[in-house]
Amino acid sequence: MIRVELDKSEIPGVVEALERMPNAFVAKVLSRTAVALKNETPDVTGNMTQSIQHNMTGEAQGEVLFDKNYASFVHDGTSGAFGSRGGNEFRNNIQDWMKSKGIGVTKQSLFLISRKIAKEGVKPNPWVNDFVESHRMTAIMQRVVKQVTADVA
Repeated sequence: MIRVELDKSEIPGVVEALERMPNAFVAKVLSRTAVALKNETPDVTGNMTQSIQHNMTGEAQGEVLFDKNYASFVHDGTSGAFGSRGGNEFRNNIQDWMKSKGIGVTKQSLFLISRKIAKEGVKPNPWVNDFVESHRMTAIMQRVVKQVTADVA
């Protein structure tokens, strides 16, 4: 799981928008964030991008999640502690990646790539953190604040 928490007090108008229309505000932020992350996801096969979902989890709370187990491996990287023992899903993910890169899928090539990942791990690509730190998340929240303020007025 990739977890990001924002300090809502840092963005002007967010606290007020949450007080006025908490669920509507959060739902709009989640929806826009999911769309924006689909454009940011480093996804060769398209599987991870297609798996992005957003849900309300409680009063004024929600989550954007990836319905692919390997999203956190791509984001956070691995130390080589996981690998070929990942079973069929792991092999299928590697096969999809190989096909998308134009690498011929043979038992030998699949074994060699799986073994390399198992031994060396995967370099992290923290695109969600980059998204938040580049203030794109803040910009989304500011646009939603303006919209919620206009809707109430």
